[in-house]
Amino acid sequence: MEPEVKTETEEKTEEKWDKERQRADQAESVATKAREDAQAYAEELGETKAQLAQMKTQLDSFQKETKVKEDSLAQMDTALVDPNVINNVEKLNARDAALSQKIEDMDKKLAKYETEKAEQTRKDAVSQAREEILSDCDEEFSPKFRTEALKMADKLVDSGDEKQPQDKYSGYRLMKKCYMQVAEKEKSKEKTSVSVDSGKGSVSHTTTKKRKTGTLKEVAADMRKDLSWRDNPL
Repeated sequence: MEPEVKTETEEKTEEKWDKERQRADQAESVATKAREDAQAYAEELGETKAQLAQMKTQLDSFQKETKVKEDSLAQMDTALVDPNVINNVEKLNARDAALSQKIEDMDKKLAKYETEKAEQTRKDAVSQAREEILSDCDEEFSPKFRTEALKMADKLVDSGDEKQPQDKYSGYRLMKKCYMQVAEKEKSKEKTSVSVDSGKGSVSHTTTKKRKTGTLKEVAADMRKDLSWRDNPL
């Protein structure tokens, strides 16, 4: 059985669908990774907050215990108080202070972690939107224009000729404009580099020297010296 021969249109269609599938698979992979990261972050954040809440409950219990000891000590005659009792109350205060400091440090660490995670999430979203925009422009124009188009977009924003995109639509509009300009420049270069073909083939032009005038003898002598007349018959 002879192998099936596909037409050029079928091959192009199949190639296009292959690219679409690859993009879809890549997008799904990125989305899956993002969901896994988000779940891991939520679990870690939940555990940290639970631990922090437990420590705060413990501190509250410790402080109440210490307060009872201090109140009891305050009612005693200082001259009759056992030094061990005073030492014990001081240890309880030190214990409470250490736990309080630990909770404060953990609160700061948690706040910093949440801020950093929120910023990373924002950057990831921006990066994903940027890649989607560039992929669309690659598909519409050509991936070979990406680098120069990005440089052009940066220059336009830095110079103030274009505003910094604040959403996906404005980003796509700016990048499409840059891709179009780069594509036009490339097209213009190709036109100037291609030789113009008149359709009649190349014509070789040679300079014909003016033959010397004079007597027949003089002309014959000149023609024996300069043989270019062979290529330029009379």
